[in-house]
Amino acid sequence: MKLFVVSTPSQAFFLSKTVGIVNQKSILLVTKNLKGIDEKIISQLQIFPWAKIFVWDIEGIKSTRAYYKIFIFRLKISLLKKRYSGIDELFIGSYDNFFHLGIVAAFEDKSKLYLLYDGLQMISVAEKRAKSRTKSLRRNSKIFNLAGFKQPAIKFLTYTSPLEFKVPVFDEIIKIESSPNKLIELKDELMYFAGQPLVDMGLVSLELYLKKLAELKLKFPKYEITYFPHPKESEEVKQKVANIFKIRYFQKIFEEEYMESKFFAKNIASFYSSVLINLSYLGSGDLNIYAINLSESEILLPKQRSSILNIYKYFQANKTSNLNILRI
Repeated sequence: MKLFVVSTPSQAFFLSKTVGIVNQKSILLVTKNLKGIDEKIISQLQIFPWAKIFVWDIEGIKSTRAYYKIFIFRLKISLLKKRYSGIDELFIGSYDNFFHLGIVAAFEDKSKLYLLYDGLQMISVAEKRAKSRTKSLRRNSKIFNLAGFKQPAIKFLTYTSPLEFKVPVFDEIIKIESSPNKLIELKDELMYFAGQPLVDMGLVSLELYLKKLAELKLKFPKYEITYFPHPKESEEVKQKVANIFKIRYFQKIFEEEYMESKFFAKNIASFYSSVLINLSYLGSGDLNIYAINLSESEILLPKQRSSILNIYKYFQANKTSNLNILRI
């Protein structure tokens, strides 16, 4: 029996495009941290014949009712384990989600653990585990203790991914396949830019972010460039960007819009967003994809430099005819 733990539409989208993993004995558990997010996730995954679907509400977990919600969550895990003792495969959407890890701790003694694809974060997980398979979890040991959760060991992890990358010797990777949207009409004159909250996260300065966007516009004067903000970008940043590009919003995640649209831009750009590598894979070589390079000195947070530069190294090592790194 399989248990799938999902918390974001992105995790749900890539799971929905994966063939041969979900079966009629599979259980879906949605951890809901935002109003309405469970409905989006379930609608994406209703194509599968789930044996049972659960929604566990963790919204407002940082409020004064946090301990009560954590207690209820622990109780639900205990009841789930008792009711479905035959769960021998556990698929989690996030390696860093505290609640996903709480579920892992309860089931890992009898279940094989899989990490569902959710973008380039998976490569960072593999790098962390290569250094020390439990190092990243030890940092949160106090949180586990305060919440009354057993801390997971995660001795072995199987990555489900459309990408090829190096994993630690004690882990493994399963390649997943998907089919591109061949019915879509790609517009040569259009470029879509996938925004990232780099300024709001303190990773780069606002001045540098806007400068790079302006230089992109100069490099491709014949393209009609539209900027699609990341949900975590502030109004201040978006107002500044609006002086350079037209701004639009998708109702769904970028990749899902591509798969379901009748027409789309043939040219896609961003900095190091997972959207780039995801569309390179989903687009099957039909898209022109551009990653704007960030140098080490341009990244303001020293602790983040290594992981960001490793993403660009991955882009470079896996560079295809349609994925280009722009040094502007």
